[in-house]
Amino acid sequence: MNNEEKLECLKNWLTENGYKFILDSNHKKAGVHFDLLVVDYAIIVKMVNNTDEEVSYFQSVRNYGHPLFIRESETAEFVIEKMNNTIVRIHKKVERRLAIREAKARNRAITEEQQRIAAEKKANGTYWSDKLKRKAERKAAREAERKKALEEAKPKRKRQRIVRYEKV
Repeated sequence: MNNEEKLECLKNWLTENGYKFILDSNHKKAGVHFDLLVVDYAIIVKMVNNTDEEVSYFQSVRNYGHPLFIRESETAEFVIEKMNNTIVRIHKKVERRLAIREAKARNRAITEEQQRIAAEKKANGTYWSDKLKRKAERKAAREAERKKALEEAKPKRKRQRIVRYEKV
């Protein structure tokens, strides 16, 4: 099976699964030649014959999208599997970015709320008194724990020494 047939199988698979793609050997996007471009994921498919061409092409394309090569030694099923794995990898990367963005927004909201509460307390003059009150409560709790520990560790009565023999 030659590369054109593999590309045709890949096109059929993309069409079945509803992915948009551009197939134009003369079409250029950002100055990069490709055989097929999956638009939504910026996956650039190129048919290669030798490794020198592959390395130079990868260096020029890696900043524009995700390169995917079709080689003579690969089967059509393997090319489709590579495409599917690339799409899944891109989805995971996007999900990680979204999760990080949501966590940052959540943390930012919490920080803003804490800053707002602190500003209100400072404006009311209760910020430092509340802080000192909490500090005094913690100190009193530690002191109570220390006294309790001392009471539990009170020494028992000493034994009285019995003198059996008295010297006269």
